[in-house]
Amino acid sequence: MKYKLFCCGITSNQEKNIKDLVESTRDYVDGFCWTVHTDSKDKTYDILNENKKEGAIIQVPYIRFHDISANFWLHCGIIKNGDWVMINDSKEKFSEFWLKKIKHDIEEYNKQDIGAVYCSSRPFLFKFFDFQSFNLTPHWTLTWPVGKVIIIPEMDKDKYIVNKRKLDPVEHFCIHDVKYMWEFGVSNQVPAFYGKYGNEIVQRHEQMRLGFRYKCEQELGLEFTLKSLEKYLKSIVNYPQWFVDYFETEFSFSEFYQLKVLNYNFMGERPNDLIGMHPRYKWSFRNHLKFNNGWIDPDYEGTILKYDKGIFN
Repeated sequence: MKYKLFCCGITSNQEKNIKDLVESTRDYVDGFCWTVHTDSKDKTYDILNENKKEGAIIQVPYIRFHDISANFWLHCGIIKNGDWVMINDSKEKFSEFWLKKIKHDIEEYNKQDIGAVYCSSRPFLFKFFDFQSFNLTPHWTLTWPVGKVIIIPEMDKDKYIVNKRKLDPVEHFCIHDVKYMWEFGVSNQVPAFYGKYGNEIVQRHEQMRLGFRYKCEQELGLEFTLKSLEKYLKSIVNYPQWFVDYFETEFSFSEFYQLKVLNYNFMGERPNDLIGMHPRYKWSFRNHLKFNNGWIDPDYEGTILKYDKGIFN
């Protein structure tokens, strides 16, 4: 059975990255099937549409459900049963190493009944069937992969996937994380943070997240935008105790405060640093509010460091 290979994803306002992705990929695929949000103001849509080949570029409004946006391209009618799909984020592309051998790999996958290739807990390549869909957001999960699933080890990921997020760590390991925790009602960012500690911990933090968002909306009148949260953090001195408790527990919110209010570089060394001590998970929101020094306690350990030691109470 002859198959086709499509490069797919969702995006907006990523002209430079999309141009790079398209130029590096188009000679290896039969087409591009992408969802481009209608809030995109640059040439992202034009670049994809001009290079779509046998694919289709779908425009839909931006909503806070990445899985819904992804299902638009998945079921645009172009991709047929037995075709193969390679998924890219705007700031990702397949390495030249993988692209040059991907057709050969797919032939082997078909022979060995392999239906998907995963890395970082999500599919980067899979065999399409029309009963499949994506769920959860922002980290997509593919329902019903057919055949065996193989996993690229994290230590080998750079051989297969070029990840540009590392070029802007503040944006992608702070701003994005808080965005998915704060702005999204349905989000699997909590499992991304805490999944390795077990389902009980994941459920605890997700209940905390949803309760925190609800109280912020109902009692503080905040909107679910980072601008609204940042404005509140900068305009208030005495926060409610429940608000303080949550920021103390959730490192991503604590880091957002450090970045936006204190202008700290959360990925760098702390001011007047102790030799050899990196600040992540060692800064206390409570101590900052009480003593104007989040590092005053050298023995302080945030949630992640406690969990790493097996302390879950």
